[in-house]
Amino acid sequence: MLSGDTIIYYEPYVYVDQSGTTKYIGTSQNSNLGGAAVWKIKKEWQIGTVTYMGFPNGNQEFNFVWNSRATYTYS
Repeated sequence: MLSGDTIIYYEPYVYVDQSGTTKYIGTSQNSNLGGAAVWKIKKEWQIGTVTYMGFPNGNQEFNFVWNSRATYTYS
């Protein structure tokens, strides 16, 4: 890095939706639009004392729609 260079860090967009023992966490690198296919979504759910997590079809790419989070199959 050259002296005087400015480093800019951009925070990702993060949405959290929690209801009971289920939590969805969505992260987007470039958009806050819930209807855009730019989200990585993780689902966490609890059964007894164990918390599980999964991604839509096991896919951790940024190509899912936040507004459709409850319709995906998580593994």
